[in-house]
Amino acid sequence: MSKSYFSICTVVFFFHLGGVTMQSQERIANIDLTEDREFFEEQLSALYAYYELQGTTEILRIKDLEIEKASLTLNLMIGGLSDWIAVHESYDKEEPNAYGKDLFEKFVHLMEVPEDLATIWIRSMSNEPNEEVTVMIAYRDDAVRVFGPDLSLRGSVERTYVITKPPSIVTASIEEVDENILELIRTTISDYYVSRNVDWEDGCCLIDEDANSLTFYVRNLKGEIIHDCGLFCPFEYIVLNIRLNRDTSDNLRLTYNLQGKYGSGIFIAPRKSGYKDMELNKYKSYLPDYIVRIKNLIKDVLKN
Repeated sequence: MSKSYFSICTVVFFFHLGGVTMQSQERIANIDLTEDREFFEEQLSALYAYYELQGTTEILRIKDLEIEKASLTLNLMIGGLSDWIAVHESYDKEEPNAYGKDLFEKFVHLMEVPEDLATIWIRSMSNEPNEEVTVMIAYRDDAVRVFGPDLSLRGSVERTYVITKPPSIVTASIEEVDENILELIRTTISDYYVSRNVDWEDGCCLIDEDANSLTFYVRNLKGEIIHDCGLFCPFEYIVLNIRLNRDTSDNLRLTYNLQGKYGSGIFIAPRKSGYKDMELNKYKSYLPDYIVRIKNLIKDVLKN
């Protein structure tokens, strides 16, 4: 049986959701990823299915997965630099390196490991000098970073919301504004999940705070993303990331990233290996709708 690397829910979580901040060092203490080798290797098939869904399997291939005690490295092969550029140009997001960052987030989500234990290497299959490319994607300095060719992406961002300084703190410094907004978001989202009243074993919400970013890990919840299933809703595992990016001194851009899994248990929540990725099946359409719900929840708070 595989174990959760994010934390172990105590009796406190049985009665109360939220209110827990995880520090990276505490989260990865005493981890041995090699104990879950079978689980990680099984998840490679789900990762391949995700690449098929994106239509990139012709140019992006999985070479192997390196599993060490405190690190998980995915090695990918791509045709060449022109393929790396092409896949970015077809990706409908304007944030630089958005495709690489989303590859990383999906990898971490499927493998269920902390971001700072995961790395992706992408190397070209072509030997032509103009086509050689090497890309590393990893979590460094409190953010997912893509080390490789500097690419400018085009397209629209559907998961962002620009806000200005709230009138009540217009005279505050930029740092104070950011801290206040992050605290509003943290309180709003954690209180929301508390109100969902998880009342079965190991139901919990954990919060990971980084620079200008909040990540909520919610598990063993029912009827949240998949909301129209009546009495037979599957258990859900939700990873919601909200990041503040400052456009100017007066404008902030909130960027949302959502990952969801579901399990088939009715009364007893499934083990970690019992969850399946929502994006790879009929529940994919539920994810953008849920992001809209969360965005509206935050908008209402920031307007007050």
